[in-house]
Amino acid sequence: MGEWICNRAARFCSTWLPALALGQVLSLLVAGTALVSTLLVDKGIAIPTSQTLATYVLLVIVCGSVFWFKGAVNAADIQWKAYLALALVDLEANYIVIKAYQYTSITSVLLLDCWTIPCVVLGTWLFLGVRYRLRQFFGIFICIMGIAVLVLSDVHADDGTRGPRAVLGDFLVLVGATLYACSNVGEEFLVKANTSKVEMLTFLGVFGSIFGFIQLLVLERQEVASFTFGWDTSLLFLGFACISGLFYLLAPLLFQIGGSAMFNLSLLTSDVWGIVIRSLMFHQRVDALYYVAFGAFAVGLVIYSVNLPKDGPNIKNYHALSTQITSGDSMPAFPSHDMEEGPVTEIAFTPNESVCGTVERKPAAPVGVPEGHQAEQQQQQQQ
Repeated sequence: MGEWICNRAARFCSTWLPALALGQVLSLLVAGTALVSTLLVDKGIAIPTSQTLATYVLLVIVCGSVFWFKGAVNAADIQWKAYLALALVDLEANYIVIKAYQYTSITSVLLLDCWTIPCVVLGTWLFLGVRYRLRQFFGIFICIMGIAVLVLSDVHADDGTRGPRAVLGDFLVLVGATLYACSNVGEEFLVKANTSKVEMLTFLGVFGSIFGFIQLLVLERQEVASFTFGWDTSLLFLGFACISGLFYLLAPLLFQIGGSAMFNLSLLTSDVWGIVIRSLMFHQRVDALYYVAFGAFAVGLVIYSVNLPKDGPNIKNYHALSTQITSGDSMPAFPSHDMEEGPVTEIAFTPNESVCGTVERKPAAPVGVPEGHQAEQQQQQQQ
């Protein structure tokens, strides 16, 4: 019994604890970006594409420098299409969810944003081959109950309004949550499939900057031109880029340790952390239900992370194939009982010879003619 407890404790400290701690660090960073975005909105600045573009530019500067100094990389080995699709989906997910706040209430956003979790579970199950246990589904259920408590608290404190165009806002949240799930599943696959994290973040920043700049010219050109940026707004923009950039740098680590489902479950506590931060900075009163919701999140995360799901067969097969390609092998590895390579000897045979010796070729028997009749016909021909 004591040995079992010691093994469980060692496993908790080596796997579960880092995943839980890293998830809460990422959740705090999300709460920080939400706080900075709120301060920008209070100053009359609502340009989500420009904020995300600043993050992508920072990724290019930081990760691009590391990627450049690492040395030459074969352009054929870079997964351009995957990085391009990942950047486009990530950009639009950020833009759509931030845009939804203009049409619906924060209660609806909190509730519908949970749609990311079943989408991630379904995506990892279908495309990555991840198999979840009943205990993990129970942990997800408890986390969803925490969201229900959080929404109940917001409804209790709200005035009953749902926003000017609630249906449109709710639809945008569902679309953004689905895109978030696609981005998370794709990033988990790339991280676990022997892909360089620095390379992935570099090209995510490159393509995200390109798409973000084009979208800024199309959707936010007039808003950006009308704003007068001072020191305070510039510092807020820089702070948002730094916090969000740090989030992008740490997120692949959690994808590798716990997967995209663990990633999204950990981010559920960001709303609670945001309330705590605002209460400390602006002395706002915190509803007791927020602490209940945080407790539900903690219990659900611990139950989920006790036995983290292992990598599916699709990830393992792709990892083996990519390792084999990068090592220069042209054919798959054979089992040990297969034939070993040796000296090649050329052997020439005459038309009537084979490996077993000289053979006499006989014509094939016509269809429908018995073998005995065929022998009699051959004897008559020889006579």
